[in-house]
Amino acid sequence: MERTSYQLKPWLPYIGVIGILCLLVVLISPTILMAHANAQPQSSSQTLTAFQARGIDGELLTPTPTHLASPPVLTPTPMSFPFSLKTTPNKTAQTVAPFVGLWIAHYGSIEIKADGHAHLEARTYQWCTDPGSKPPCDSLNGNMIVDGIQEDIVFTAVKIGVAYGKIVKSTLDNTGQPVTAMLTMDDALVISDGNIFCGPQAPEGSCGA
Repeated sequence: MERTSYQLKPWLPYIGVIGILCLLVVLISPTILMAHANAQPQSSSQTLTAFQARGIDGELLTPTPTHLASPPVLTPTPMSFPFSLKTTPNKTAQTVAPFVGLWIAHYGSIEIKADGHAHLEARTYQWCTDPGSKPPCDSLNGNMIVDGIQEDIVFTAVKIGVAYGKIVKSTLDNTGQPVTAMLTMDDALVISDGNIFCGPQAPEGSCGA
């Protein structure tokens, strides 16, 4: 009997290698596909911004923007001073009220009316009958002395216990000049020329005999 010899084909080993490679491809492909899918960027609807987060249940949380209230606009209110007065008759009458009345001194007097008009009389201590005397000077009308200084004053404003006015007529050369009258705590009236006249409540002897 003759022995039959079989020769191994030279390409058969390659078939085995190819089969092994195909098997590896089948096993590895799903893993590669999953990794690629996970690496894909999320859609705009699933992308979290810096201002978004997810809750415990996975729900997307969107913060509500906080609106700050605008600060109130402050409108300055003009300041009013209770002692600044208009020169209307009603205002003058009300504010001159503490000054209204007859104020006397040993050398003269001043009478202030409710409308702010006032009349002042004062001695010059110079008789018109004296040699070389010139007005203003004092004279006699019977037994009454007529004071040489006669002034008409109009007070138009009062501020902090001081009445402000102007001389509108005078026997002196001072018509048109400003004048003030200030009340004191002892019921006296001090005129800007330095004369002091007393009210009925002033201490005895404050304004002379």
